[in-house]
Amino acid sequence: MDALLSTLEIILPIAATLLLGVYARRTGMMSGDAAGGMQRYAIRFGLPCVMFTACLTGDFGAETVTSVALVTPVLAVTALLCFRARRRGGLMAFHNMPALLATQESGMLGIPLFLLLFGPGQAYRMAALNMAQGFISIPLIAILSAQDGKSLSPGKLLWKTVSSPLLLAMVLGLALNLSGGGAWLDASGIGPVLTATADFIAAPVSAVILFSIGYNFSLSRKGLPAILQVCGLHLAVCAALFLIVEGGLFLVPNTAAETRWAVLLFCLLPAGYIAPGLGRDQEEYTLASGVCSLTTVVTMAGFLAMTVFLGCTG
Repeated sequence: MDALLSTLEIILPIAATLLLGVYARRTGMMSGDAAGGMQRYAIRFGLPCVMFTACLTGDFGAETVTSVALVTPVLAVTALLCFRARRRGGLMAFHNMPALLATQESGMLGIPLFLLLFGPGQAYRMAALNMAQGFISIPLIAILSAQDGKSLSPGKLLWKTVSSPLLLAMVLGLALNLSGGGAWLDASGIGPVLTATADFIAAPVSAVILFSIGYNFSLSRKGLPAILQVCGLHLAVCAALFLIVEGGLFLVPNTAAETRWAVLLFCLLPAGYIAPGLGRDQEEYTLASGVCSLTTVVTMAGFLAMTVFLGCTG
């Protein structure tokens, strides 16, 4: 009974927040601009604070290095195969297909969900995976945008991406952690003040992100077979990624259980939410939106299963 109640303490708030987002959109009680403002707060301020604290206090070891070293090449190979498959035509010729198959929404969704399961003290494990896929997603976004003929040059778009608050917060936290600067800040008494401030700013991130997912959820029946096909390809890539990374971690002694859970959740994540915006026309936008929405459903189902399991065993 206690395990059930502990599980419900996590599941019910998530479900309620998602449904509130759906309700707010369907009833028109909140405009798209207002919902977008909430989401921008989470992405530009809340998540960078989460990343800064996680990277500042994280205990990065061999298992973290192993995860990063395996995730990046697998996603790189996936992206290259997508570009090569364009000549075959069909769905694989869609401009934004590499973003649907070679990116994971670890920043906007993976980290908040991992926070709910394990708390901010373990968030660095998902942050490392987010950094690993960033090595692929950042140049991929630049390439696809340049090929789309948009006004931003590849160089400007790449600079805009690498100078994002989220990435800068990760780099700053890592630099302080690995250089010993974080230990000096703690000894001086400044460290606890910084982390407390960052934690306060980041407090509403999970709720805001979940609300935004509910608000933006859309799955048109038009083109559903194509959406299901791409979702199947995405899940196949994720399954291969999971087996490869877990196989590598099997060789690392004393791998923490939280690292394995982080890998599992990472591999359950939906395609990157930026994929629809990289489409060249309405058909590509609709397909990508449907894939992102449907894979988000899969993510939430897997996350709830993880929550139930941890609640029953913990």
